[in-house]
Amino acid sequence: MFPPTFLIVGSKDPLVPESQALAAALKEVGSPHELHVIDDMIHGYIQLDMLPECRKSLELMSEFLRTHV
Repeated sequence: MFPPTFLIVGSKDPLVPESQALAAALKEVGSPHELHVIDDMIHGYIQLDMLPECRKSLELMSEFLRTHV
């Protein structure tokens, strides 16, 4: 079993299919995980702290850590 896994990706990121495939594989083996696809965001958007989506994503990550660590 894998440890709890947090996946987050922008909907305009070319890695969306890989993120979805990883989430599906984690689900198949019963491993706790979350996948968040953030609308209209590009790869690396979470580094752009002027975007409201960046703050939302950091809050999602923090909540996941509070729950699982």
